[in-house]
Amino acid sequence: MASEISFSPSKEGVLSKAVLNTAKHLGLSHAELAKLLGTSEVSVSQLASSKRFLDPSGHEGERALVLVELFLALHDLAGGDADTWATWMNTHNQAIGDLPKHAIQTRSGLEHTQAYLNNLLARAAQGKASRLQ
Repeated sequence: MASEISFSPSKEGVLSKAVLNTAKHLGLSHAELAKLLGTSEVSVSQLASSKRFLDPSGHEGERALVLVELFLALHDLAGGDADTWATWMNTHNQAIGDLPKHAIQTRSGLEHTQAYLNNLLARAAQGKASRLQ
């Protein structure tokens, strides 16, 4: 009789993996992710090698959660098309005032970009907008 192995991933492990996957999808380097999270490249490398995990209630974890939420909104608005969201991230956006990829490097820019995308999602749900702008 085979024994069952029970595995329950930690919140820290899930968030760490999610933010690394998000950064990859958004084309962010370890240096860019480190700046966004307010940490060092060494810390991001430790995340990537599972030697370190993000605390969802800590400074880095809070920023990571915003980035993941931002990506989910961007994914929805782009219809899941990687080329569309990559182009959007690397094109100057008048409402954001910069390339989104650059804007998200600061906490205020990250939060502003997330709010902008959430507004677009709400407008799309009301039939008032349907695409990234």
